[in-house]
Amino acid sequence: MKTLSHTRGIDPKALRPEDYFISLLEQAEETGLLCPAEADRLRQECLLLLEKRCAECCPGSSSIPVARAQELLISICYTVGVALKVAPSPEAALTMLRESGIQPLYCAGMVRIQHKIEAARTLHRRLKRELCVLPNEFYRPTAVEGIEGFFKLYRPEFSAQETHITADYPTLLPIERCTGIEFIEQYVRNLYCENRFFRAFPLQTICSLLEHIEGYRPQLMMALCEPVLAAALACALTGRSVRSLRWDHAALERMLMSGTTAQTEQLLRRAWKQAGAALELPQSVRHYLEACLPPLAARLRHAAVNGGLDGLMGTGAA
Repeated sequence: MKTLSHTRGIDPKALRPEDYFISLLEQAEETGLLCPAEADRLRQECLLLLEKRCAECCPGSSSIPVARAQELLISICYTVGVALKVAPSPEAALTMLRESGIQPLYCAGMVRIQHKIEAARTLHRRLKRELCVLPNEFYRPTAVEGIEGFFKLYRPEFSAQETHITADYPTLLPIERCTGIEFIEQYVRNLYCENRFFRAFPLQTICSLLEHIEGYRPQLMMALCEPVLAAALACALTGRSVRSLRWDHAALERMLMSGTTAQTEQLLRRAWKQAGAALELPQSVRHYLEACLPPLAARLRHAAVNGGLDGLMGTGAA
């Protein structure tokens, strides 16, 4: 058996978040951290657990539809992956896998999933209490009924990997390669941060901003946080009150066109320090919006160069 000290490590970027356990096995074999016999043993443990779960799902029956069995196996692998993600590194996760085995990790994963469900439910209840009434046909239905629908349908003991909803309203920071409760947990967190940001402004100020965006209408499926964040940054950059969402359009255009995208990002980061402080946002919300700055910088720079700022964030003229 090869030891960890004698082989190269696993690149975390090579692991699939939505399929963590299986991709960890694949990478561990490829890097020599896991010999074929060990990998086969772990896969056999998965099949034994699948046999047990099939018996629990269909008591008294000697067979189960193939599609149902496949769904249960995917659910088992997803749940084991949730447990393994507590490890600080892929190598540490592999050590957990070796030492614990599939059944204990599956149980630990189910416990962690239940904790995630409760945390997401708690934050969702708070989001519903504080939800802004914004002029968009997707915002409230997705944030309220859509997420409630997930909790009603989600059965981690049968299909922990299923998301069940389409999440029609897009958050500014996209959620990539997550499924099941891990997707919903992040989606609710993103929505909460964006909604808390909206609450820093008078509702009519946001509505007025959206009305002055070229081509905007309530039926558009768009992240409303983008123009509001861009406008707040524009106010900070051009010396206007951040809460007014009214900036100097000509001055902003000159700033955005005078540098590269990287320089624009640095400009936005400096502006965000000022804007975030002025809005008195919680640190978690500030961190979330700061993570949105790199793609926003690229979009603002592109819009300025191509004369498209009015379609991205309106005119902003005072």
